[in-house]
Amino acid sequence: TEYGLTEIKNRNEINSKIEQTIQLIKEEGKERQYANNIAKGEERYQNDIEDAKAKIKETLLGFNGRYPVLKELKENADAISDVTSTIVEENVKSVVNKSGAELEKGINEIRNKLRKGYKSMGISEQASNYLLKERTGFIYSAIAGYKSAAEEHERYNQKITAYYKGANNATKATMRDSKIPPPSPSSVLLGLTAGIIWCFPHALPTK
Repeated sequence: TEYGLTEIKNRNEINSKIEQTIQLIKEEGKERQYANNIAKGEERYQNDIEDAKAKIKETLLGFNGRYPVLKELKENADAISDVTSTIVEENVKSVVNKSGAELEKGINEIRNKLRKGYKSMGISEQASNYLLKERTGFIYSAIAGYKSAAEEHERYNQKITAYYKGANNATKATMRDSKIPPPSPSSVLLGLTAGIIWCFPHALPTK
């Protein structure tokens, strides 16, 4: 009968809205997971940065000897490690994912900024030259720690973003395949409420 067909149509609409609600809930869950994973990646990055900074300070504290330069570097280990870490972190993009001549160019840019930074904080030219020219392993080691941390962080974010972007597109495709265009969450809930009321037993019209 016409009434029976109408009831089936309404039930189909309710089922469609239920499916849309489920898809919306799944999509919101994926967004929360994505945000949580990005936050975890940021936490790991900050831990790696702290490790790199600690290694710089450890190197400075390891300078022993009677020479005034070594004594100056060791006595100012805290300040030098803080300034070195700040400058390298702020300019790490000049070495990230770089190699060969491009990497050397980036290292030289950071070296020049470190030289200016040491000078402005009152470190002697002799001590600065020792770190940046004579003890070349210092700057390469300092930059390597930040370079590695930044590259890993960038790689992680790209992979996580690609995964959730694909999952989100799949969810949207499922909703587009529905016979009824995806509604807003509020309209879905309103439709479900109406549908639930409709599904309660009710008297059929009599002739």
